[in-house]
Amino acid sequence: MLEVELKAALLPEQADVLPNVLAALHFAEQAAVQETDIYFNAPDRDFRKTDEALRLRTHKLLSEGKTQTLVTYKGAKLDAKSSTRRELETAVEDFETMRQLFCALGYKPVFTVTKKRRSFTCGAKTVCLDDVTGLGAYLELESVLPDGADCEAAVQELLALLDTLGVARSALTRESYYSLIKQFMRIASANWTLGKKLMKVIHAQEQALVFEKFMNEDAYQIGTKIKQGVEKLGHDVVDSISLGDEQLFYYAMQSIRPISLS
Repeated sequence: MLEVELKAALLPEQADVLPNVLAALHFAEQAAVQETDIYFNAPDRDFRKTDEALRLRTHKLLSEGKTQTLVTYKGAKLDAKSSTRRELETAVEDFETMRQLFCALGYKPVFTVTKKRRSFTCGAKTVCLDDVTGLGAYLELESVLPDGADCEAAVQELLALLDTLGVARSALTRESYYSLIKQFMRIASANWTLGKKLMKVIHAQEQALVFEKFMNEDAYQIGTKIKQGVEKLGHDVVDSISLGDEQLFYYAMQSIRPISLS
């Protein structure tokens, strides 16, 4: 079968109102679930490079506690607009046995994605509201077609539905949750490394900029040098130096209007 899919990031307020919007459009809500997905990489090729996916999922009904295990293979994306792929999926009896079987065959688990999902159906269309651990709120629009079917009409129908739901097309992404979380983790790691470097610089400055005494004249000299240095760079500046509650120096460029807060 072919799964035609659009995925979009949601603002929290959008996630809150969409269930009512979908109900007004005659979408029927299904039982809410929690899903835990383990993604595997192959021993003979890198799925990250071939754009394939092999997933082992636990699918738990939150209202009843019943759990189902699903194995899913997804082929590479078939168009440039959506996340349409060939999909093969089947239920298996035991999650842990299946995980060990994959590992014994050389398939390595590379990442785990956990989310809570609310699904809404109307005819052949399914709308999923996902709360993804580490990412937040996302929307998925799906249609299932037989192999060999023309996907373009289904993509256009889902884009029209996205517009009706009030979600901007600029919020669309073709990345999987696995890829999105990996990207977020790389950015967070880079920011953490940069933050640690900046803290070292700030700490060194605090150690160097220690005054045995600090008088009004010191504040004037320092404030004037800051003002002159910034003016040479052609930037606007507000320059304020205080000692405790007493303001010792203040200067603002004429182009900067003071803001009064009350």
